[in-house]
Amino acid sequence: MRELAITGYMSHLHRQCCAAFLVRDLRLDWRMGAEHFESCLLDHTPDANWGNGAYRILQRPGLVESRREYPVEEHITTVECIAWPAVHDAHLEHTLLWVPELKGLPHDIAREPWRLEAVSNKRIKVKPYKDSPLWFCAANRVNWDYEYFWLPGHAWTLRRNEETKEESCFSLGHDYPRPMVPALNLEIDLDALPVCHSWGDTDSKERPHIWGTPGNPNESHQRSMATVPNHSSKGKGKGKGKLGKDRSAHLRQNAYEKGYEKNRFGNKPYVASEFYGAQARSIGA
Repeated sequence: MRELAITGYMSHLHRQCCAAFLVRDLRLDWRMGAEHFESCLLDHTPDANWGNGAYRILQRPGLVESRREYPVEEHITTVECIAWPAVHDAHLEHTLLWVPELKGLPHDIAREPWRLEAVSNKRIKVKPYKDSPLWFCAANRVNWDYEYFWLPGHAWTLRRNEETKEESCFSLGHDYPRPMVPALNLEIDLDALPVCHSWGDTDSKERPHIWGTPGNPNESHQRSMATVPNHSSKGKGKGKGKLGKDRSAHLRQNAYEKGYEKNRFGNKPYVASEFYGAQARSIGA
């Protein structure tokens, strides 16, 4: 929102997350957000702004039943807000540019600052499915196999930690606001991430929901799509095993192959995205 106010621009993923959080978690009228975007965006168009607000953000009739079964009031429901940064801002460059007060923190804490005052409490499933109350983007409900092969599918609710931590001179609630909506600790297998990243720079005992090989801030931003090495063992538990960093390539390849078969229509591939379509064509070639 700071970027929007200063530049008049915001990426489409941020626009969707902000709009969804406003409606689903803050429970405000979606038209308030649409009017604010219209007043700030230099590239505003009614179809994209108001149309996407109605199409992607407003609750669908099919969600009524699933929301009745799920206590969404207990934590954030716009899971994209905590999932997407793991791969789309994997070195926190964009976040720290616009939220400089987090610069002095480890990347793990800057991405999840609530960890200074909270610890994991209860493990819940967050894997997307059709009409899930936890994901606003329609693609996330039907394309899990190949769009989110890197995400284990669980998260932890939080409870207050009696031993509140402070990082150097940083104090949550003073230097940066506490979450307006209870957050979640999303489980992440670092070896499964499809990008180079800076995660894993805190003590592993303090982040049981994040495991795998810590990232390297000096690595290039995109992992290679080269041929996957052949390994016989998949390892056991939480993605740990002999595959190590090759785990991401194996998961990606398996996901593309499964998605390719699932999305065939007759003798021709029927795919949901241009990126996946290119991958499917390369597999079928």
